[in-house]
Amino acid sequence: MEKQTNNNDGTYSPAKTVVKALNIIEFIGQNQPVGVAEISKAMNLTRANAHRLVTTLESLDFIDKSTITNTRCRSKCTNWVAPFPSYTN
Repeated sequence: MEKQTNNNDGTYSPAKTVVKALNIIEFIGQNQPVGVAEISKAMNLTRANAHRLVTTLESLDFIDKSTITNTRCRSKCTNWVAPFPSYTN
């Protein structure tokens, strides 16, 4: 249900990066612990893009990377996971 950009009638297109980040949080919440490679594959993102998004989410304390493997992620937003709809880009 992605809305298209059209400033004349008030519709908008969601910011793709925000949608990707929220979808990653949702994916991690449903599949944790999960690695960047698994996120990349499941979300159809390049590994670099997935890593950038995961690193950003970690720096903002939305996810927690395990200190043991340094590639596994756990969502700190488990209460947020259910309400977000999944969007495709």
